[in-house]
Amino acid sequence: MQWSSLRNPVKKVLFYGILFLLGGVLRAEPIPLEGLVRDVLARNPGLSAADAGRRAAQAGLSEARAQRLPRLAASSVLTRGDGPVYAFASLLDRRSFAASNFAVDALNRPGYSTHLRSSLALGVPLFAGFSIQSQERVGVLGVEKAAWEEEQARQSLRMVVVEGALQQLLAREVQNALAERIAAAEAEIAGAQKLRAKGLVLGSDYFAAEAVLSSLRAQEREARETEAGAGETLALLRGDPSSPVEVAGTLSPAPPSLPPEEELRRALAARPELAILDRGALQAATAARQAGRFPWPTVDAVAEVQSNTDDFSTNAGQRLLMLRAQWSLGDPARGARERRSSALAAAAQRGREALAEKGEIEWRRALRARDAAKAVSLELDRTVEQARKSLELFRPLYREGRQSILDLLKAEQALADAEKARAHARHALWLNHVRVLAAAGLLEEKNIAALGGGLESRP
Repeated sequence: MQWSSLRNPVKKVLFYGILFLLGGVLRAEPIPLEGLVRDVLARNPGLSAADAGRRAAQAGLSEARAQRLPRLAASSVLTRGDGPVYAFASLLDRRSFAASNFAVDALNRPGYSTHLRSSLALGVPLFAGFSIQSQERVGVLGVEKAAWEEEQARQSLRMVVVEGALQQLLAREVQNALAERIAAAEAEIAGAQKLRAKGLVLGSDYFAAEAVLSSLRAQEREARETEAGAGETLALLRGDPSSPVEVAGTLSPAPPSLPPEEELRRALAARPELAILDRGALQAATAARQAGRFPWPTVDAVAEVQSNTDDFSTNAGQRLLMLRAQWSLGDPARGARERRSSALAAAAQRGREALAEKGEIEWRRALRARDAAKAVSLELDRTVEQARKSLELFRPLYREGRQSILDLLKAEQALADAEKARAHARHALWLNHVRVLAAAGLLEEKNIAALGGGLESRP
């Protein structure tokens, strides 16, 4: 539709009314934090990979346990030869030996003989030198490790989503604060422009005030772009890049209460990263113990049924029962294998200790930063109130001609700076609150719901 066709006021009203209604319909509703996290977890490929790893570990455990079960094997061997021993044994196995085969010439030169031997064997493992028990133990630990890896992936992804949501809420709060100050400053500068035309406002003050307004506009533009970028990132995580996400709520003055310190410390000692390393260390220790064991024999029982033929006209059968023990007496790699397993076990244990220390440091640092941000936020609440009162006092003085437009715009800027600083302090408070939970491994569904409820409450 061309602009020339909208000269009729009624058409203009209808046109913009339709655009307004469409904008309201097409605009996405703000998403609560817990709903956003749930959507991201439901389609994230990293979690799908972790789930596949857990299923692979379960299959590995089933494979280890299946080694205790009997095994059925079938085989067929077709041979042809003229060796005397081979031919004599073949005749015996086929039950076709005759008196004529005792002739000396027949024994020395039997001619070519064809033999097809088919067998069906059932083997039952009786003792495997404790290797099956070790593999089962490693398999159980592998399943537990994979489950904790999946939980760690979930918590890491929750942290990414919450960080993005807090970044968007911070940018939105800064943008709203600046928009309010810009609107007031634009009205004040518009009035000052009329006074300047009459020579009642100095040009230097006017242009300096314009510079302050431009600075506020630039900051508002930066906040708007930051909010849009955070929304696009969250949309990508949600799996729908074409629909930017808007998180519901605001950065309220205080996040939900932390769990008691005793609970935090218990969670810190059992968080997913440590549980993963614990299982890995136990797996390595199990492998080292197995590698260092006395070379016990492997014992199994075998029952076999055979059929022998040369032309399929007859099939002579025979049966075999066997109890078999095998010793591995000369394994040159055994010592190196034992040393490697022991080194891996020691490395896993030391790695666990290092990660525990690192987690303790991160937890303490986040806790201190949270307390500092809380104190700063409370102080900035007072700063904002003082800056607002100062601005309210500047306005009548400016109208009375006792203050310049530049002084008034500086007061607007001071209030904008105070509101921005308070928003950043609240963001730091919320972010470090989440980091405390993450360091303790407590970014679980119930705590995400509590965070979402705290964000939706208004100051």
